[in-house]
Amino acid sequence: MEQSTGKIHYLDYFHTLVILLLMFGFGQLPAVEPITPLGMKIIGAFLGMLYGWSTVGLIWPSVLGLLAIAFSGYAPLKTIWASSFGNDNVVQFIFIFVFAGAVEAHGITKFIAYWILTRKAIVGKPWLFNLAYLLAIALLGALTSSSPAIILGWSILYSVFSTLGYQKGDKYVSYMLFGTVFAAQLGMGMMPFKSAPLTVMAAFEAIAGYRIDYLSYMVFFACALCLAIVCFILAGKYLLRLDVAVLKNLQQETILQDPAALRLNGQQKMVFALLVALIVLMMLPSVLPKELFLAQLLNQLGATGIAAAIVALMCIIPLGKPKLLNFQAVAQKNISWGVVLLLAAVMVVSGALNNDSVGFVSFLKLLLDPVFGHASAVFFVLALIGCAVVFTNFCNNAATAIALLPVVLAFAQALDISASLVAVVITFSVMLAFLTPAASPSAALLHGNDWLCKKDIYQLGFIAIAASIVVLYIVTFTIGQLLY
Repeated sequence: MEQSTGKIHYLDYFHTLVILLLMFGFGQLPAVEPITPLGMKIIGAFLGMLYGWSTVGLIWPSVLGLLAIAFSGYAPLKTIWASSFGNDNVVQFIFIFVFAGAVEAHGITKFIAYWILTRKAIVGKPWLFNLAYLLAIALLGALTSSSPAIILGWSILYSVFSTLGYQKGDKYVSYMLFGTVFAAQLGMGMMPFKSAPLTVMAAFEAIAGYRIDYLSYMVFFACALCLAIVCFILAGKYLLRLDVAVLKNLQQETILQDPAALRLNGQQKMVFALLVALIVLMMLPSVLPKELFLAQLLNQLGATGIAAAIVALMCIIPLGKPKLLNFQAVAQKNISWGVVLLLAAVMVVSGALNNDSVGFVSFLKLLLDPVFGHASAVFFVLALIGCAVVFTNFCNNAATAIALLPVVLAFAQALDISASLVAVVITFSVMLAFLTPAASPSAALLHGNDWLCKKDIYQLGFIAIAASIVVLYIVTFTIGQLLY
């Protein structure tokens, strides 16, 4: 283990001091009406968690924040534990982590990527290949997470570059390496039961008291994601005018380094079938008539019950050995306890902030009424998108979204726009976290790649973000209005 430098050592002490002052000192300040004394303590715990998540990590700021809320007098500590770690969304999160780890371990994501990229329809068509590649990466990001999708995507690209003679520093090389991160980041937000989206949706449920429909979420996100990638492709072709003529010589063998990746054995077929089953069963309650037995059963199980049942099934099949899933091994490798603790803390603090005894929502309405009170829905949405995009490149993306959700609930109804829709828009916006090295793990990979220079990252980043904002605005006030 490397020793920290003195600068990092003292910076950690500074961050820790700020977190402690916010969590346990902010509440000692005089209350500003309509915030109550209890509200000052809750807000202090919330600000301390936000600062901690963006500076020192997710684990201990989440635990300490829960203790600070308990010490505030909001609820007994036993109630806090039950509302956090016993929350349905937190349990669902754990099972989804395990299931996603099993899918990746069985090579299903690699199969999907290679299957898409070896279709005859894209051979000899450079820009169609680029589009198919980025969509495949987005799908991998949705099924696993951004980092595995990026690493697999880059390994494919390096093989293509080597075969076709592309060199480090070529515009097309920078464009595709960046595009991989862009697609993987957006893709990671498409499944509502994955880490960042589920955290935001769980916080929304805690504040609003109702869930965002999974099917509507996925339809909206998929439309916005695909259009954003199409715009990125069009920018490469017509704005950057990249030379891709050599891609016409690209052969399937160059992409498919391992022919076995396109052949699924019996166990892999079962895992693939269970992956499809999980997604379909999660969506069915949104489309089936409520009086049907299947719909009632799925609603009774909920998303958590469905995920738990499929994970249990994988631990049983086949009846002999090896099983589809070694729960202990996969859980040890794939469960991100920092994210689990983040979600547990979010469930408590989000509900606390919305409590009438705190006065936080009333304060927000009073503070922001001059800005949004007489504004249009268009201005409201664009302002929140702008805030989300800027803040997520310097702060934790889930924390950014959670900080904006109370504003959504405070003004959405008055502006005659669905709060659920705006929450989904914010979720999409905070996935655009790749401009600064600290924005996300994907951004760290991007800025750490020596095949990319900073100039190219920022140029392509601004193009990607600008295209995404335009697309998001259009989808929000067309498809979004139909869905919500």
